[in-house]
Amino acid sequence: MTRLPLILALPLFAAGCVGITLPGTEPEPPAPPPPEVLSALPSGTAPSVAFQNTDGCWLFSIEAKDPPSGFYVTDDAGQPICTPAPE
Repeated sequence: MTRLPLILALPLFAAGCVGITLPGTEPEPPAPPPPEVLSALPSGTAPSVAFQNTDGCWLFSIEAKDPPSGFYVTDDAGQPICTPAPE
């Protein structure tokens, strides 16, 4: 009889392994890009494609990849726009 609780818990463990989120456990969406990043994006680029790299620099991506990769968002001098990285 001790196996029954383990068998009943198996779907919960499996759900965690395949990336299924349980109700009430959805991750928070990332913060929107700051105004200086939005104004530096190429014309017609949706703000939703901008994301912050682990080093704090902002990039924009034209394809969905995991891990994400993209092009640096640069200022008028051609320098990457970086802000403090999220913790």
